[in-house]
Amino acid sequence: MTSTTDWHFEANEFLRNLIIQCDETDELCTVNVSIYDTAWVSMVSKTIDGKTEWLFPQSFQLILDSQSSDGGWEVDKSPVDAIVTTLACVLALKRHQSTAPVYEGSEDDINYRIDIAVKFLNSKLDSWDVSTTERIAFELIIPSLLKLLEIEYGIIFRFRDYNILVAIHHKKMAMIDNSMIYKFQSTCHYTLEAFIGRIDFNRLRNLKHKGSFMSSPASTAAYLMNVSSWDEEAEQFLRYVLVHCKRYGNGGVSIICPTTAFEFSWSIVNLFENGFEMEKLDKCCLDRIKDILKRILTAQNGLVGFAEGVLPDADGTAKTLAALYYLGDQFSVEPLIKKFEIKTHFLCYEHERNPSISANSNILITLLHASMPERYTSQIVKALTFLCDTWWTSKGMLADKWHQSWIYPAMLMSQGLTRLLYLHHEDVCFSSLSDDLIRNKVHIILLQLMVRLLQSQSNVTGCWGMNGSREETSYAIIALANLASLPFAELLRTQIDVAVARGQAYLSSTTSSNLLETEQKERLWISKTVYGVGSVHQSYILAALQTSALRYSFNSEKKSCLPVISVEKSGDSKPILLKLNYFFPS
Repeated sequence: MTSTTDWHFEANEFLRNLIIQCDETDELCTVNVSIYDTAWVSMVSKTIDGKTEWLFPQSFQLILDSQSSDGGWEVDKSPVDAIVTTLACVLALKRHQSTAPVYEGSEDDINYRIDIAVKFLNSKLDSWDVSTTERIAFELIIPSLLKLLEIEYGIIFRFRDYNILVAIHHKKMAMIDNSMIYKFQSTCHYTLEAFIGRIDFNRLRNLKHKGSFMSSPASTAAYLMNVSSWDEEAEQFLRYVLVHCKRYGNGGVSIICPTTAFEFSWSIVNLFENGFEMEKLDKCCLDRIKDILKRILTAQNGLVGFAEGVLPDADGTAKTLAALYYLGDQFSVEPLIKKFEIKTHFLCYEHERNPSISANSNILITLLHASMPERYTSQIVKALTFLCDTWWTSKGMLADKWHQSWIYPAMLMSQGLTRLLYLHHEDVCFSSLSDDLIRNKVHIILLQLMVRLLQSQSNVTGCWGMNGSREETSYAIIALANLASLPFAELLRTQIDVAVARGQAYLSSTTSSNLLETEQKERLWISKTVYGVGSVHQSYILAALQTSALRYSFNSEKKSCLPVISVEKSGDSKPILLKLNYFFPS
């Protein structure tokens, strides 16, 4: 099946809008407002002419306006997001409680708000399953907030999994050398609010980049609240983020800002991987994006974080290298390998608690796009083996540390494994890639991915995901478009074509109810809380609408080396089993 509509016009509008949204320093951020970060920003005060004033009263007003009737914040998100956000908001309420009113309401109103928020937290904490939680540094941030509320205001929380949380917290803290926090940038600087009372914030001043710590408003606000002499540059960063997010409503800040490299690299790769042609896209926009990505990559010696000057990560580096490849510039993957390769897989960040499926998938895809991928056979096999073993041992659907949806890592694995199989089939010599790994794992995983994706589509709407998410639906379409290329998928081609067509029809018939801010159901990316990225969201939808269900063309003369699917039937002729049958050339 091929897409019957050409979406290049819409893609060019999208690219032009990306460039328009860049500020004068070529920075970009289309991330939604984070109430958690806004709570921290609302707690920043400044002494001017001997008088202490709240610096951002509009942020506190947004906190008041956002509280739900049952007392919590972000109550329509997962329990851990509601918990961490409500804890931060209660701390903000307590900090403002004893000051002259800078909000619409009375002291009694504040007291009532705190009371119902505490009741909300007691309920949520009691039912929270700590052992299955996956959020950035939750094991640092939540215990810190609990401690601050207990020590400063006597608000004590004890709950079913409290001891489990404390044990995880102590284990994580034992891994952190506080003295290193003062020497160089690390992931700790993204969560400085978790280190209040533990470190000397005055010694961090020289580790900022453009006024911020890891582009985090919460972390930067915590620094400003705990430094002995005022830092004008940090204040200006917070004002910069407030201006950047003003289109979403006055007073709010995003969870990270800017996210230039993240947004540009993901958007470019999504378009080019799914049928958009360079000759039909706006050259000025592409050149501008290429120049920005090259500048960021070069400035950090071949490594990239989500923005310039931010701690590099393997995921962002791999995606930026892939984007520049599509834009006509091939950079070395050696810095990526040197920095993040370990014995069994690739790290996303140094000293991370658990590995990432999506990061290893993106690294695999990038290595397979290198000019001579066979040079990186060892790394390709390492990433592949990790992904296969993870799939083989996972209980149910894949769970990735950076994303809420199982369809996202499923899409990336579909893309990576299909391309690997195509190159292997085209006689690219991966010397240490065993036939056993290909036959006994890769083929089976790809078949299982096909079946799971087909089975999980809504029979009613044609979408994927729990809440009719357009982004999750786009992931599934892109995954199936890759899987449909496989010769052993021929028996399922009709079902795949129908599924892709229904999914594309769903995307075409639905629009976001809020053109400015990413809808709640589309906030799928995991950080301290979940968040959405408007540009990346749009690029996935465009990619899914443009893609066709034949991403690769396998050589028909060599298909005998690949398995085919057969169907075993029961007595009443209903299919009961899909089997992979191997035929070997004589």
